[in-house]
Amino acid sequence: MQLDISGIYPPIATPFNSDESIAYDKLQENIAKWNKIPLRGYVVQGSNGEYVYLRDEERVDLVRHVARAAGPDKLVVAGAGCESTRDTVRMCKRMSEAGARACPGCDPLLL
Repeated sequence: MQLDISGIYPPIATPFNSDESIAYDKLQENIAKWNKIPLRGYVVQGSNGEYVYLRDEERVDLVRHVARAAGPDKLVVAGAGCESTRDTVRMCKRMSEAGARACPGCDPLLL
């Protein structure tokens, strides 16, 4: 089965609180606004670069929150890049379990 990734996927920024924790309430507000736009889905931890400042658990949790807020009709694409191939594959699997439907660099059939 081939994954249809046609459509528009904006790379979303991760909102932070003043203590550098993820502002999940602001993320929820942003996704609610963006869900009103005819987007196919969202790219989480894509080209914005803030993911390098997150712990692995925060990265997975962020994907989980976006997938939940986006709903089943939106495709979540997760940037799962790590320093090693082994860690990247591991992160892809964890992000898939959290709700990502695709991870650039990983075969979607493996997710």
